[in-house]
Amino acid sequence: MSLSNQYLRTVLLLPVFCLFINSSSLYAELSHFPKPHRSNANMSILILEIKGIDVASGSELAVLTPDSVIAGALELKGDPPWGLAIWTDDEATPENEGFKNDDSIRFVFWDPVGLEKLDAVVSEIVEGTQLRFVTDGFLVLKLHVYAFVPSPTPLESIDVQTEKVSE
Repeated sequence: MSLSNQYLRTVLLLPVFCLFINSSSLYAELSHFPKPHRSNANMSILILEIKGIDVASGSELAVLTPDSVIAGALELKGDPPWGLAIWTDDEATPENEGFKNDDSIRFVFWDPVGLEKLDAVVSEIVEGTQLRFVTDGFLVLKLHVYAFVPSPTPLESIDVQTEKVSE
């Protein structure tokens, strides 16, 4: 993608994204994941789609640091796109509440139907270069949620009884 196309896409998506981030009720509806600690800096993420599972009423998405700290979360209301901010660690406190620059980013989906947390993996980075935290950075992503599917029994674990056929 050329620089001018990338710039144009960012300019067109940013106002839509800001509409979501500036919502006063961004964290008001979280029922499963805790509200993340808001520090003085963040990174913005826009989710264009989530495949692999039905996004039912009450579905939530959390963004975790490498230490499994929830540094961003939202209830997935309505149709995509969904936007959220993920927050840096507040260095004024002794606790680790968020990301540090260059930390890897991980997503977890709350399924209110199956009552379980499921990994959500990035299927495509539409805007941005890598899944790393950058203060004031911007990512546009597509996600895929993989629900647990029991694997078939391996053939090695099946106890096969053979009988010798009399002749």
